[in-house]
Amino acid sequence: NEDAWYSFGADNGLISALVTSLAVNSDVVWVGTMGGGVSRFDRTTLRFDPYTTEEGLIDDNVQEIIDDGRYLWVGTFGGLSRMDKSNLSFLNYDARKGLTETSVTTGRIQGDVLYCGTEGGGLFTLSKSSPQITFLPEFTGYVEKGEIELRASILSKENIKRLDVQSKLIATAEEFDFANL
Repeated sequence: NEDAWYSFGADNGLISALVTSLAVNSDVVWVGTMGGGVSRFDRTTLRFDPYTTEEGLIDDNVQEIIDDGRYLWVGTFGGLSRMDKSNLSFLNYDARKGLTETSVTTGRIQGDVLYCGTEGGGLFTLSKSSPQITFLPEFTGYVEKGEIELRASILSKENIKRLDVQSKLIATAEEFDFANL
């Protein structure tokens, strides 16, 4: 029946009924929960398979899920987890890997770049395919006349590093070519 509603909660397979995020593809729904990690819901069998810190997820309090086809990116209060869907293994990013703010609240993928918003730590980007370190400066504002503050992130496939630098520039912001840093 097209108008039938079905309800799934802790009493029929979902670890936590507090759902915070969803990622949907053809046969599977990935369900992020507060306190229950991520569950894979098979729409054919109506079965939930949970993935929590016991399986390698960085934190069970999920705020965002992004499915890029190969990986499931999971933003949590404790950092970012990347689940390889082919073997269900996790790679975790947290303060030890350079995140200055581990509460990852939102994210999007554009091409080969994963963008993650954090709770107070700003925006991080991670190239999904490039293992070499990339330096990405961004204009953050004026400090004093003649000075421009730059914030840069040094990124690699395994680590995210954040570096704050301050540079005195002769040119004004309008004259300075940020694209060629």
